[in-house]
Amino acid sequence: MPLDKKFITDGLIKKGFRVQESDHIRFVYYTFDNIKTAIHTKISRGSSNEVDDYIIAQISKQCRLRKKDLFDLLNCPLERTDYEKMMIKEGFIKLTS
Repeated sequence: MPLDKKFITDGLIKKGFRVQESDHIRFVYYTFDNIKTAIHTKISRGSSNEVDDYIIAQISKQCRLRKKDLFDLLNCPLERTDYEKMMIKEGFIKLTS
C-alpha cells in the first residue's frame, strides 16, 4: 500500500528524525540527548508524491523496524520514547557513560 511522502516525512520528524538536505530527502535519527545516531533513511525527491511498497520496506529496514512497526511509528501508537528504547535494547543506539 503506497504512502504519501509528506505523511512519512512528518511522521519521521515527529519521532526524532532530522532532515539533511542532499540529492534525496535524507533523515537521520537524533536521540533525546541530541546525539546523532547511525539510524538513517531517505526518500527520493522524484515527482511522485507517493512512496511505493518496495521503498516503504527499505525505509523500515533502514529504521531497524519491521514494516508493521514503521506504520506504528508513523501513525503514533509507537511513541518516540519506545522507539528509542527499542533501538538501545537492540544495540543500534549506544549509550555513552
